[in-house]
Amino acid sequence: MNNINLVSSLEKKRMTKKDKAITCIQVPLTGIAVGIMVTIFIYIASKVIKLSNYLIDYSNLSLIISAIFVVVLGASATIINHKVKGYIGNGIDILTQYYYGNNDFNPYRLLIFTMVNSFIAFFFGFTLGTEAPAVTIGASVAKIGNKGLRKYDRDIIMAGGSSGFASAFIAPVSGFLHLLEEHKQRINKWFLLKGFVMIAFAYLTTFIIQSFIWERGMFYSMNIVNVPARRFYTVIYIAIFSFGIGEFYEYMHSKASRLRGSMIMLYVTPILALGFYLLKRFYPLVTGNGDALIETSILDKGLLVIFVIMIVRFTFMLISENANISGGSVLPLLALGALMGDLIVRIVEKRDPTIVEYEETIKVVGMFCCLGCAANIPITSYVLALETTHSYQILLPLGVALIFIEIFKKLINLPFIHKYRYRIELENNDII
Repeated sequence: MNNINLVSSLEKKRMTKKDKAITCIQVPLTGIAVGIMVTIFIYIASKVIKLSNYLIDYSNLSLIISAIFVVVLGASATIINHKVKGYIGNGIDILTQYYYGNNDFNPYRLLIFTMVNSFIAFFFGFTLGTEAPAVTIGASVAKIGNKGLRKYDRDIIMAGGSSGFASAFIAPVSGFLHLLEEHKQRINKWFLLKGFVMIAFAYLTTFIIQSFIWERGMFYSMNIVNVPARRFYTVIYIAIFSFGIGEFYEYMHSKASRLRGSMIMLYVTPILALGFYLLKRFYPLVTGNGDALIETSILDKGLLVIFVIMIVRFTFMLISENANISGGSVLPLLALGALMGDLIVRIVEKRDPTIVEYEETIKVVGMFCCLGCAANIPITSYVLALETTHSYQILLPLGVALIFIEIFKKLINLPFIHKYRYRIELENNDII
């Protein structure tokens, strides 16, 4: 494949002093706007989930009435999304085609559809999270600013997406690394400067707003302790499991994506909505974004039950990502990694009962290994673990596990692996 030219002719024109002055004002203001929009989005999402849980648990009558509402809303949403094509999912495909080609997108539609469809998915209990939509929201807000100023600056839109990532996790360094890992071919001094300033302002805005509205502590409360050297074999187990899960997820994701927007999902999505909603009442561990699995221990469930929950959530992730709604896979991947950590603890516990003391550390290593491998962002995942847990004890075991995963990727070529990086090679080597 030929080298990809990420700079269009519209971007190559010489910037005047006026253009530079406008950009100096636009970048921080866009960061602030992204921080506000993402924070509001995640706040409303948390309230939607609470309302859904309240209606489910309040009484049998409220469950029946809300279940009927779910079917009606699910049918309405899926019909609208089928007619207005191209705006289901987390929006990352749309952004990637825009970044690496000449495909354009309507930022107003993408912003509205991503937010509304995500709220609907969270109410139903689909296995989806808020973080990937936050990237789409950030990029959409940035493009709206460009359109208002009649500018064509892809740097700002790319930085807007990573600013959304930083705001979603309240993690500015991870947001900047996300920008670097996702856009390696684009890097130059002006791109880095725009990204740094925008991410910084988005983070500060989110930090200030959320401190007034509600305390969103991410994974700060997890009890992470040092893992002794003699138990580092568990870290190798995590690396092996994460490599297998991450690569298989990538393969299955590429296959399942063919269902997105199909006639099958037009009819199946309302049924799935009802099914997920009822599962929230009777077995909530297999639905939702997975924060409950991260925050609580399920070792008492037994080895077989933990394994079954992993398989079910893995399947539900693939189904949810391709239904006629929106949402992200970051938090569900973290939850899958936490399940993997509990599974390893349960296995090792049979011959070493003291391993339970390190359960939460092993869970966190599993969480960010699974994310780093499946999303192909190992460096971002490493720093994100530090920023979201506020614990230096995680750095050595997680670093060792991620290094092993990268070694496995270089040395092992599994026969079923199909690399899928959101790029489509055509016969003339163009990128769409």
